[in-house]
Amino acid sequence: MTGVFIVDGEDITGYIKDNGYGDGRNDLDGTNAERTLDGIMHRDYIGYKRKLEIQFRPLTKAEWAHIEHDVLRGKPWHMVQHEDFGVDATVRMYHSSFTGTISSVTGLRIGAAVNFIEE
Repeated sequence: MTGVFIVDGEDITGYIKDNGYGDGRNDLDGTNAERTLDGIMHRDYIGYKRKLEIQFRPLTKAEWAHIEHDVLRGKPWHMVQHEDFGVDATVRMYHSSFTGTISSVTGLRIGAAVNFIEE
């Protein structure tokens, strides 16, 4: 990953694995969007919201707890800053999940990931 990734003022770049940053978007349709009986989707495009998919490197128990309790804090909203938003741009986002697996061999949390979706 290039640049920095900051959540609520804390730089979490060092926790993100190489190639662990995904950037996408979710299109938003208005109330006039519909799929007709012939299967054709009629869009009423009104905009989009950015979705970030973050995959972490293997985390120790302490690092996992820090991200879960200190960074995400159970808050519904976060201020997320990344260079892809533009210079000094910060976007209000929420996280939709925080998942991972505990290795029975090393005790590390592997495959940990979190999604951020723009307000």
